[in-house]
Amino acid sequence: MSTRFLTTAQLAPIRREQLRPEYETFLQTTSSHLNYIRVTMKKGNGGYVLMGVHSYFGRYSFSIGPLGPAASGWMAEHCCELQLAGIKRIGVQDQQGYGGFCWFDVPR
Repeated sequence: MSTRFLTTAQLAPIRREQLRPEYETFLQTTSSHLNYIRVTMKKGNGGYVLMGVHSYFGRYSFSIGPLGPAASGWMAEHCCELQLAGIKRIGVQDQQGYGGFCWFDVPR
């Protein structure tokens, strides 16, 4: 399928599906001491949310250690693509939902 003649609205779902594994690879590389990190795509916050999931992640994951600054840099590098894909937030959360989550809002 050629993407040459698609509108921005038609390209958004394609780009979301391309960004999800890119974010997953980024998290796996940045947190290489953790196994089985996965990334989910959720609809919410007036758009979509890319959320890394691992039992180690929690509400302080972006505040303590190198993950927060690295995620902020990844978001800045991919900001235009995230906006075009309709992704409003990137973040991480624990897999059970008890340890919390943290995120960055994608600039508009």
